[in-house]
Amino acid sequence: MIVLPLYFVSDVYVPATDDTSQVITLIGDIFPVRHLAVALQQGFDPLSDGSTWPVTNWLVMAAWGVVGVVVVTRWFRWTPKG
Repeated sequence: MIVLPLYFVSDVYVPATDDTSQVITLIGDIFPVRHLAVALQQGFDPLSDGSTWPVTNWLVMAAWGVVGVVVVTRWFRWTPKG
């Protein structure tokens, strides 16, 4: 349910323009969806002059992965507490 709105604010479906609100751009920059899309586009584009390993994008995704692992190990349990 939350992924579809993230696709829209992360320039996956609708590219950002000059009229796009800074808040929308900031939300897209915080979450890892835009970083994944940019990293994959740069990595698979044969005409791109950029690095095939956009380190900043991969670091943002890695940070989200570490936070996810910490949250899951701290609060997730298969059996209910009781």
